[in-house]
Amino acid sequence: MSMFRYGSLPSVCPSVAAALLGFALLMVPVGSQAQSGGPDSFGYSYSAALFDWVELALTGNPLFLADDDEVNVALPWSFSFYGASYSVITVGSNGGVRFRTSPGSIATIGTGNTCLPATSSSAPDLAVLWDDLNPSAGGDVYWLHDTSTPSDRFIVSWEGVPHFSTTGVASFQVHLFASGLIQYHWLDTDFGDSGHDHGSSATIGIQDRTGGGHNSGYHLQYSCNISAGLEGTATLFSQCVDFDSDGVADVACGGTDCDDTEPAVFTGAIELCDGLDNDCDPSTDENADSDGDGASLCGGDCDDSNPFRSPLLVEVCNGLDTDCDGVIDADSGGLVAGCGCDANEVEFAGTCYYVDGTGGVCQLGDAMAPQSILDDIAPLFAGLTYKTTLSDNCCVLHADQLSEGQDWGMDGPDCNSAVPFVTGPILGGNFCTDQFNFNPNQLTLCAGGGNGSDLDGDGEGSYTDCDDGDPQNFNGNAEICDGQDNDCNGIADADPAGEVDSDLDTVLSCEDCDDSDSSVFPAAPESCDAVDSDCDTDLVDGFTDTDGDDEPDCIDADDDGDGDPDLTDCGALDPSIYAGAPEFCDGLDTDCDGAADADALGEVDTDGDGALSCADCDDSEPNSFPGASELCDGLDNDCSGAPGALEGDADGDGWQPCDGDCDDNNGAVSPDGVEDSSSSCSDGLDNDCDGGTDSADGDCAGVGDDDDSTGDDDDTSGDDDARGDDDRAGDDDTSGDD
Repeated sequence: MSMFRYGSLPSVCPSVAAALLGFALLMVPVGSQAQSGGPDSFGYSYSAALFDWVELALTGNPLFLADDDEVNVALPWSFSFYGASYSVITVGSNGGVRFRTSPGSIATIGTGNTCLPATSSSAPDLAVLWDDLNPSAGGDVYWLHDTSTPSDRFIVSWEGVPHFSTTGVASFQVHLFASGLIQYHWLDTDFGDSGHDHGSSATIGIQDRTGGGHNSGYHLQYSCNISAGLEGTATLFSQCVDFDSDGVADVACGGTDCDDTEPAVFTGAIELCDGLDNDCDPSTDENADSDGDGASLCGGDCDDSNPFRSPLLVEVCNGLDTDCDGVIDADSGGLVAGCGCDANEVEFAGTCYYVDGTGGVCQLGDAMAPQSILDDIAPLFAGLTYKTTLSDNCCVLHADQLSEGQDWGMDGPDCNSAVPFVTGPILGGNFCTDQFNFNPNQLTLCAGGGNGSDLDGDGEGSYTDCDDGDPQNFNGNAEICDGQDNDCNGIADADPAGEVDSDLDTVLSCEDCDDSDSSVFPAAPESCDAVDSDCDTDLVDGFTDTDGDDEPDCIDADDDGDGDPDLTDCGALDPSIYAGAPEFCDGLDTDCDGAADADALGEVDTDGDGALSCADCDDSEPNSFPGASELCDGLDNDCSGAPGALEGDADGDGWQPCDGDCDDNNGAVSPDGVEDSSSSCSDGLDNDCDGGTDSADGDCAGVGDDDDSTGDDDDTSGDDDARGDDDRAGDDDTSGDD
């Protein structure tokens, strides 16, 4: 299982391993102020512990607590608290825990805190940050049985949980150890509201509420309704007494303090040259010789990690203070054999000399040389330039100048120029004849007291170079973020913090956007929260950001950016849905009034034709809806406002044009009409709508003969003679007609 955590377990000797089970993380960071209190009537006290946050958002078991909610969780072992043993705890959303002897629901741990002892039946036994919190508005509460370390512990963690009254969130947790020890760890207690920040409206402590002993002095309060400076700290509650007040309990009662009578001795302390085992680890005592060079730190070893630096060694030319006398590559006789000078210096009798233009001020660690030296070495300067700057005249100032009243000058072409000397400084120059001609910027003869070699090739000799083993470090260099003093000003100051790693996340403060939080550093894993964990100035980092406002939904109070907070927005991820929005015919409650009410029917589809009632002209008729095809049913099928053009019975004959009525203005014309009588076969109408009119209609053939149902003369030819009529004239009489 992978867990992110602050701090690490120290190693312990086998003889106390059992006693340290569950307690190995209880160390006070060096330089911190121990906070302690108690004991109460039962014997519980509290003291500072090593901050050891374990992130459970990805590895723990979520409890999904709502506002003023709680849930029972079984412990992996029996836990002893105020003399009773418990196997189940009740975890409340409001930053508290109560012990239970058996599973079962109980009254909600109170929403309003009180100072201890808290007599309410809903008060917690463990008030980690007992306040009015609301996990339903963000974050969650998790639990985890952690067996990844020698200390078997059960963790309950409130992570990213907001206060009910503010939008800010807090993260804190409680560690229960199988040995009966209790730790509170506070990562973030800043709600962004001074009335609630850092415990200002919370109770912190322990009490025997479940067992009833809280009224008998079985309670120990850490703070109540005060700003307690909690962030990044941890507190231990136990029955151990910290006799020396160093914040760590004695090993006799489960602590890690190997000498509880000496405040400078506890696990994790810095070793001092005091004859004590300060860090409770004999293998790293001050008398140890880590580099095996025969000398310890307390025995004068200036670097117990390097066997080539020891007061037992002789100085050699290696760019180091080999003999630990504070001088590099030099001893009482000057430079050691093999060590030379810078390119613009001259060496004489084991010392480097140079001419500088700084007006009688030599470089750090160097001194003004006497005239007697100049007499001997003046010719050696030929071909060299000044050490640093040009002078305003051609005088050479030395240690004997004022008393002697004599000056050294240079010939004309070498004066006030950046080119090399043609010759060295000579007696009797034309420009400087006595002390009254001294100028603040005149040339000065200086002697280096140590090594003038440039071992790292950065252009500066090792005597003045603060680190002649690294070409990135020399006087005047630009500072970079590497934890080193690049410009040799005595501090690593690429940032005001000093290029440190305060949160121990292996990233220096000059690159870490929050060096007080070890979960925040470049390339750190991101969580969906209000923290820029990976220092890329992006809080979204791939998490869902519905409204694109650079706040992930998990911390955005208005996910869709419609101006209606998620708590009241009935469509928190749809910007068209919010309290007071206009209603549309879409079946949705767009205005968040509890109903889809673009029409009085409620935007339903009663007839199942796919059209909502607010758009359907007849939601009781499945054949009528916008876009439907018109049917011959007398209805407005397509919701155009009227039936189709061929619908309707204008002549009242029971037939519509779309049914086959070929003349809807004449009641005598319809598919039911007849055309086999003299009148109907001579009225010029297609009475039966079969497409034939009068004589063109087969039903009218033979009308006017014998008038029987066949319409002819009852013979096979359809008339009375072979010509097909009654007489030779082709009709019934000689006139050719009837």
